[in-house]
Amino acid sequence: MRRFPYEQQRGPAHTGKRHFTGVLLFAIISGLAVVALIILLGVGRWLVVEDPLEKAQAIVVLSGRMPMRAQEAARLYNAGWAPQVWLTCSVEPAASLQEMHIAYIGEDFFNSRVLMHEGVPSNAILILEPAIINTIDELRLLQPSWSDRRRKQ
Repeated sequence: MRRFPYEQQRGPAHTGKRHFTGVLLFAIISGLAVVALIILLGVGRWLVVEDPLEKAQAIVVLSGRMPMRAQEAARLYNAGWAPQVWLTCSVEPAASLQEMHIAYIGEDFFNSRVLMHEGVPSNAILILEPAIINTIDELRLLQPSWSDRRRKQ
């Protein structure tokens, strides 16, 4: 049987080219994936802007990460950055624990004890009302205080 010239070219050399093309394509896609991963993981560092501390009306301890936030607030208070420390009062986990008949005084109670332990006098600690559910509630609770401060400046 007679072969045509184009059929004779389909030998081991053609398979090698195909393999090389596949490896090259895989390397390019892998390289792009690594670059995308580096950018994705590093984008947070580009977005963070750390402003220098300024004296303030108060240091606000938001709910969560107890006792670390209260300890940092005490450190800032003791360094003279503000004359007061404000604590938000969270609904949770007290509400869920109360349904299970488990006593829980509240995060604000424990945060105030941490602050006093770290040298903040009790008359410099203010627990903000009403109780909050999430961070948006905390921002809404603090918004009038920020507006008052802006008017005074």
